[in-house]
Amino acid sequence: MSDEQDYGPELTGDPCFDAVNVLFHYLDGELTEARRTTISTHIEVCGSCLSTYSFHTELRTVVRTRSITKVPDALRNRIANELGL
Repeated sequence: MSDEQDYGPELTGDPCFDAVNVLFHYLDGELTEARRTTISTHIEVCGSCLSTYSFHTELRTVVRTRSITKVPDALRNRIANELGL
């Protein structure tokens, strides 16, 4: 028996539905290794699911790299002073 915790909805047996339905859990690393393998194996052979997967991984990259807000130096200094740094 494994201590791994699995998140996300139960698999239905429809590989495309399941891959898309648990995609965010897959991307966040919230699936057991066995479930992750099932999904990744399907994504590798299904063009439609691979396209969906690719879109969401690219979207995450764009959001992560373009939504960085620079903290003003005055605020950064004030926080550092409050923390005694």
